Amino acid sequence: MAASYFFYGAWRIDFLLLLVISTLTDFILSIFIEKEKSAYIRKVLLIVSLSINLGLLFIFKYIGVIINFIIGIISFENFSEIDIILPLGISFYTFQTISYTVDVYRKRIPAEKHIGYYALYVAFFPQLLAGPIERASMLLKQFKIPKKINFTGIKIGYGLILFGLFKKIVIADSIDEYFDPIRLNPQTYNAFDVFLAAPATIYQYYCDLSGYADIAIGSALLLGIQLSQNFDRPFAATSTRKFWYKWHITVTSWFRDYLLRQFTTKDKRSVTTIRPMPLILTGLLIGLWHGAQLGWIIAGISVGVLSILESRWIKWKVKYKITPKNRFQRRIFDWIGRFYVWIIVFFVIGFPLTWENFNNIQAVINQFILFLPTDIFQWKFSFISSKIIILIIILELWQWLNEQKKIKQIKEAVPFELWWFFQLFFLIFILNFAVYGKPGFLYFKF
Repeated sequence: MAASYFFYGAWRIDFLLLLVISTLTDFILSIFIEKEKSAYIRKVLLIVSLSINLGLLFIFKYIGVIINFIIGIISFENFSEIDIILPLGISFYTFQTISYTVDVYRKRIPAEKHIGYYALYVAFFPQLLAGPIERASMLLKQFKIPKKINFTGIKIGYGLILFGLFKKIVIADSIDEYFDPIRLNPQTYNAFDVFLAAPATIYQYYCDLSGYADIAIGSALLLGIQLSQNFDRPFAATSTRKFWYKWHITVTSWFRDYLLRQFTTKDKRSVTTIRPMPLILTGLLIGLWHGAQLGWIIAGISVGVLSILESRWIKWKVKYKITPKNRFQRRIFDWIGRFYVWIIVFFVIGFPLTWENFNNIQAVINQFILFLPTDIFQWKFSFISSKIIILIIILELWQWLNEQKKIKQIKEAVPFELWWFFQLFFLIFILNFAVYGKPGFLYFKF
């Protein structure tokens, strides 16, 4: 616990106070919630906990954006925008403490009586800054088990750390190096480059965010702690609903369990249904959790709207018996679903995330209007663009093999010493092809 607090305080010692406030608030209130017999008082205590945690999150993450937006509307003169520093990890540890208090309120878990264990649950340094968002039922019990050196865990953890670094400093930062100038001045680049900027931005987000998650999970494994998986090949999803349950898994499941399920109903056949507006609201909140930018708001709303449309489509398929009859047809259906997901994610969501500047949006639209098929052939292959394409192919192939359990089979067949030699070679490869001098993880903006 001391190491985790030192780790966080090394950035900003004053923001450590917020972490302590959040920790003590839920630790104390949860004990009172567990002991209290009155349902009314229990609910009041829960509301107090939610108000403190969400209030701090709102002040530091959203109040500045709202004030700047209001001043920008009512003022015709230039003004200095309010810039409130966002405490690292506040979106993550706030949701983690809320889930704990709500689970105690629902009597799913007992209140933790040891302040040290609970403080470690909130501040465990591998996942403190950027998740995964863990549940107390999974993490607290692991802290209480005596740890021994586990060479299998070390082997897997070290591999995940390398894989996360590969995603971040090799792929994500290479994409940023190539496409960041295009995002700043789209009018000076080939139309095909501009066209590719939105898919590239989404893939950069994926490699950056999932790269951090891999490093966090790997670091925890070195200490004998198993964290939750946070990404599961989202671009292989066959619907946008499945995409969001493969992207930021712990965030999406948090909203599902602690918000969306409050609006579910069951009919006489025990079929669960969710009304449209709660779906849209939940999607919007998922987007706002990522950030108050237009791109994330559109991404969030699309979660709800497309979930509704896809639910209608599923019912329509069942009604008219539109189902694949064999393996070949199933693959066709799956690939149609994947292309649909790619169009939605890479362009409908990727466009506003990429082009947040309205002046650039106009330039991009002009580029698209003047786009000709011949622009594709005028695209110049450079070392960095070729590197990005090859690296993405390697990453997707590796993830597919891992999903098919092929990597596990290779690990079991390859001698222990040879596998570590491969890891050393992989590390040298990463250091050689890494892009240096780029800013930190995108997670730190959340």
